[in-house]
Amino acid sequence: MGTTDNLPLTCSVPVFGRVVYGIGRNAAYEAARRGDFPVIEVGGLKRVPVRIALRTVVGEGSDIAPLLARFRDAENEKRALIRGEVQPAAA
Repeated sequence: MGTTDNLPLTCSVPVFGRVVYGIGRNAAYEAARRGDFPVIEVGGLKRVPVRIALRTVVGEGSDIAPLLARFRDAENEKRALIRGEVQPAAA
């Protein structure tokens, strides 16, 4: 079973939508609006409390190892974009 020790505390709505559901930005905000996963507002930004949201989506006691790998990939991609090592994907 996966562990949530190395997950970020929060992530953006689009990142959670892409990692967990494989959906785009607009669909992620729509899913959040419907209450498909919890969202909090921090300083005017909508953020997803990752650990709580994962429990909501996959259920307590489920294996989240595949999602952990996707979150790591998303974080690595974000860091590479910030450092200018890769170009953003075309929309």
